[in-house]
Parts: sequence; C-alpha cells; structure tokens
Amino acid sequence: LAVAVSRRADTTSEGLLLEYVLMQNETSTRIQKALTNVPWLSASSQATRQCLTSQSSLEQVADGTTVAWCGRQVTHLLAPIRGSLELSITNAQGKRHVLLRLVPGKVFGLIPVLDDSGAIHDVVARGACEIVRVPQAALRHAMRTDAELSDQVIRLLCAQARRTYHTLASHTLSAM
Repeated sequence: LAVAVSRRADTTSEGLLLEYVLMQNETSTRIQKALTNVPWLSASSQATRQCLTSQSSLEQVADGTTVAWCGRQVTHLLAPIRGSLELSITNAQGKRHVLLRLVPGKVFGLIPVLDDSGAIHDVVARGACEIVRVPQAALRHAMRTDAELSDQVIRLLCAQARRTYHTLASHTLSAM
C-alpha cells in the first residue's frame, strides 16, 4: 500500500511539475510576443528579447487598478498585452484629465526607467489588463549590450522630442 501511495504521489508531483513548466512556457511565449509587438523592441536581437523575456513578469490587473502614480519612482517598463492603460494627470482642484490610452504595442515608463525619475502621469488599467513588467535593470543591460536597441531608443526619444516641439510651436503660432 505504501508503494502504491508513493507512486501515486510521484505521479501527482510529476503532473504538477509538468503543468507548471507548461504554464511557464506559455507565459514566456506571451511575454516575448508582447515585446516583439513593440516596434522599437522588435528591432533588437532575438537574444536580447529572450533575455528581456526571461527577466520580465506578466501581471493580471483588474479594471480601475492604478499601476503607477505621478511622482513615484518607476522601476519597470509597462507593456499591456490585453486591455489598455489610461494615462492621466490631476490638477490642483482634483480634476482628472485623461491624456491617452496605451494599447498593446505601446509602453509606459521608458523615460523614468532610463533616468531614474518618477512618473509624470497616473496610470490606471482600463478593462481587465495583462501587463508585461520589464525590470529597469534588464532594459538598461539590454541597451548596453545591444547597439541596435540603443539606436532605436535614441530614435524614439528624438521623434518624441520633435513632436513635442512641433506641437508647442503650432500652439504658440496659432495664438499670434
């Protein structure tokens, strides 16, 4: 009887281990797919994406959950897989202004992750969300070892700076 119970326990343990391994593989596949869906990350090498995947985590977030707060340190790049992330600011009177929604293929937190600063927006999950969290250290390491990734980040930040400048210039000129 003890041998039969022991074999059943071994079979159960093996089954649980196999289930865990399969779940980990599925999670890794979903994280890698999400990272590949981000244009500037997809330009990095396969090895870089695999490294980022292995160090990232997948988080299930309920609708309305705040995942980042204005002024607080940002330690992870956030990439939604499902649902969206709503970026907002709140004025001195407490009125909240939604600036945009990030959908799969977009990320939040690149600048504060790169410069060790706080978020400039509150970030709230809209809909049941799945979010990939890429640790700051992993992204920085990837940028040091993958020249193409670093180049893509520089190009992205330059494009954002140019868009911001053109928006400010057009608002200034329209007021004249």
